[in-house]
Amino acid sequence: MADNVISYLISYIYNVFKRAAFVFSFVLFGIVPCLAQDYAQGMRSLVVNELMQYGQQLYDRGDMDGAKAVFGHVLSYDKHQPQALKYLKQMGYVPPQPVTIPKPVPVVLPAVVVPSPALVKIDASDKQAVDAVNVADIESLKKAIDAQKRIIEKLKVQVQQMRSSLESET
Repeated sequence: MADNVISYLISYIYNVFKRAAFVFSFVLFGIVPCLAQDYAQGMRSLVVNELMQYGQQLYDRGDMDGAKAVFGHVLSYDKHQPQALKYLKQMGYVPPQPVTIPKPVPVVLPAVVVPSPALVKIDASDKQAVDAVNVADIESLKKAIDAQKRIIEKLKVQVQQMRSSLESET
């Protein structure tokens, strides 16, 4: 009977430790990223504080170039550090102002009036040849191609007339 009680206690303690380890591992994996972020932020604030003290010492000694450089590094870590900005303003530093780019003014071009050309007159025979083309009939294809060539020639003449009228207006 004593052996059963001891084995029961050992298994009970083992299960308690197993559950505790399980919970601890979840807590640890949940906390580590938060601690790492706080650690980085804490290190940044420590660096800023140390640089501020060093910059103040350089400023008090009269080493303005060194102080400007150190306070510039402080601003690279914390752009809105009020003490660093105060010291830099005392040394003649002007923080960069945001640049505003003006919106471009739309350019209004004068209206160009081009007289509409007279449409190309297509002969009824050419229109009929193009509309009634039979791809299986070679003669019908030849007539349609010839009609298309005549239409294209008329369009070329019309384009040439339009170019010459535009050149004469300018």
